[in-house]
Parts: sequence; structure tokens; C-alpha cells
Amino acid sequence: MSGPPPPPPAPKVTKTASDAPRVKMAKASPSLSHQIQNAEAKTTKPRHKIVKLKKSLISKLGDLSLDQLTIAFTSDTHNRHGEVKVPDATIFIHAGDFTNKQDWKAMKEGELPESVHRFNKWLATLPHKHKIVIAGNHEIGFNEMDKVNIKKVLSNCHYLQDES
Repeated sequence: MSGPPPPPPAPKVTKTASDAPRVKMAKASPSLSHQIQNAEAKTTKPRHKIVKLKKSLISKLGDLSLDQLTIAFTSDTHNRHGEVKVPDATIFIHAGDFTNKQDWKAMKEGELPESVHRFNKWLATLPHKHKIVIAGNHEIGFNEMDKVNIKKVLSNCHYLQDES
């Protein structure tokens, strides 16, 4: 008895010899289309959020088919994002920890470390049509900030917080 095809492999982040983060590519597959179409009936709640994100992104991609969709994904760059060689892709995702916790220690309420502004400027240099950023545990100052204000600071991406 055959069921739905297995999900595509998740992208992996590896380290280079210089220990700088590196980005891996993921490509959507025809089986992904099948998973999205049948997801509501067959998935658990966490996966449903992922599927909703995929549907939302796909609707914004216009005529681009899933076969053409590529995603460049990285995380844990800790102020070293300038060293990352980001490959060309339809979507770029940074999944958190683009700063260091100590960047936030000397900040008073309402202040942001310069590293956040540098990260936002770096995002502006990327050619990707869609850039998505999710804060990690090292962006501890964001815990005290309103999501609307974070989105104003990270103006060169789509910032996700407690949403899909």
C-alpha cells in the first residue's frame, strides 16, 4: 500500500573550514505540491503552520511554479552574515541568531545594538525577491519590543514572530 510521497529533505547549514556559516539550497519538488494540496486533512498542527507559510509564499510568487522555487536558508551567523556566500534563490530565510547576546547587554530600553542595523543593511544587499527573518534566542532585546517596531527596524525583509 503506497501513501503520499515522502517530504523533500530539509536544507542543512554546514560550517566551512574557516568556521563561517554556509548556506545550503533547497528546491521544491512535485511531491511538495501534493503535500500542500492534502495537508489540512493529513497533518499535525505544527506542520499545518509550515504549510500555511508555503501557501502564503506561493500565492505571492505569482506564476512561479513549485518546480522553479528555490530557498536559500541559514541561521546562527552571529554578526558574521557578511562572510556568508548566499546563493541565488527565490527566497532567502534567516532562521535566527544574527546577533550575539552580548550585543544587547549595554542597551537601555528602546535602544538597539548597531549589529541589528548592520544586519538590516546587509539584507538590503541581497538580490532575493523574498527575504524572511525569524529572531533567535540571541535577539533577546526583541523580547521587550513590539512586533510592529521590530518590523520597522528590519525593513528589508518579511519578519515573522509568532506567525506563519
